[in-house]
Amino acid sequence: MPKFSSSEYKFNIALRDLLCVPNLITLSRLLFIPIIIYCLSRRDSRVYQMVSFGLVAICFLTDWLDGYLARRLNQITSLGKAIDPVVDKIVVISFVIALIVYRDFPLWAALIFVCKDLILMGFGVAMIKLRKTAIAANIWGKINLWMLGSMSGLYVLNAPFRIVFLIAGLITTVIAVFSYSIVFVRTIKGGQSEA
Repeated sequence: MPKFSSSEYKFNIALRDLLCVPNLITLSRLLFIPIIIYCLSRRDSRVYQMVSFGLVAICFLTDWLDGYLARRLNQITSLGKAIDPVVDKIVVISFVIALIVYRDFPLWAALIFVCKDLILMGFGVAMIKLRKTAIAANIWGKINLWMLGSMSGLYVLNAPFRIVFLIAGLITTVIAVFSYSIVFVRTIKGGQSEA
């Protein structure tokens, strides 16, 4: 089976990795984006509101499921390590933009979340180029993602206590950036890549 590789990178990606169940589940999250955005645009419909909430829940559940299956089926791949955080960030950024447009989500908070994702994507690209390894999601990244998922769901439903989860999301965002910064610095210096 051919591989995408070069003398510059140890970061080898086999074509068969694309067909691994965990990676297909990861990529499937991208399919939810246009459907969720459309449902959010139908703000006058309670049915569409509930559908968008359900899809958001499924989308974030698959983030746990792909990692679980990768470990369970022994299908942890370089591709999976690379695309999982990227897909997560694409989903979160797309969804936050939709919340700004259709649910009056605060722009200042959205900018913080988007900047965080751009910073982490920058870390990931730099690690692949400099250390030829992907930056894997860690526990704080996952906690932050789940917190943002809960917050997003509450904004979809216009829940009155959604501000509490917004604050929690901001706090875990700061912690996640700090955690990944430690991972990045340690890896670049040749140390362990675990925070």
